[in-house]
Amino acid sequence: MQLLTFPYAFGTDGIYDGLTKELSKKIKVKNMNYPGHGKRITENLMYSIEEIANDAISSIKDINEDYALLGYSMGAKVCCEIIRQIEEKSYRKPKHIFFVASDPPSNAIKMSKADEIDLQEARDILRKMGNTPKEVLESKELMEFFHPIIKADAKALESYHCPSWPLASGDIAVTIINGKGDAAREKEKAWKKFLPKSASCEFLRFDGSHFFLFENRESLSSVKDVVLNKLL
Repeated sequence: MQLLTFPYAFGTDGIYDGLTKELSKKIKVKNMNYPGHGKRITENLMYSIEEIANDAISSIKDINEDYALLGYSMGAKVCCEIIRQIEEKSYRKPKHIFFVASDPPSNAIKMSKADEIDLQEARDILRKMGNTPKEVLESKELMEFFHPIIKADAKALESYHCPSWPLASGDIAVTIINGKGDAAREKEKAWKKFLPKSASCEFLRFDGSHFFLFENRESLSSVKDVVLNKLL
């Protein structure tokens, strides 16, 4: 079994280092970077979820074993679009999908007019999201470095809309995990409307906010246990 993980907006594969350390004792984990992010920083940025998902499929289409997807926030939207494109191309489907800290893609996201985000607005977006070190927010050089990445991801998020589950059936098991302090109940209601009634889906909540997975050791350990229980 292989697990492919997708980060939140403006993030890199490094966000999953702690989780990977725990999971890799039992399963294979591949933490993905979006073009222009992390180890792929020299590549051109992409400005739509559709493009990002299509790029990811180049790594998925040749997988010849069971696999699962895990997407955090923006990563959940990427996973939904991967499923839509995989269905169209008749590639092997994942056995399980973990949607973490996310509304369904039927809920529009308006962060700002992405093309018009200036440096201060980019700083405000990161500050509002949380989980960004103060040193980054206060550094003009670092913010200038992250500015185009923030604009690209914001544009991808605000332009993506998938009105319903992109499969004809609910034959992929789904686990939806949210922080109790991150409007978990509202997110769950929205997911129930998005997914077909036939979907095999479990909703879980853990203590914490939008970034609950990274806030304490207990949350990381709990998510690790959930993933292993579902995949092994």
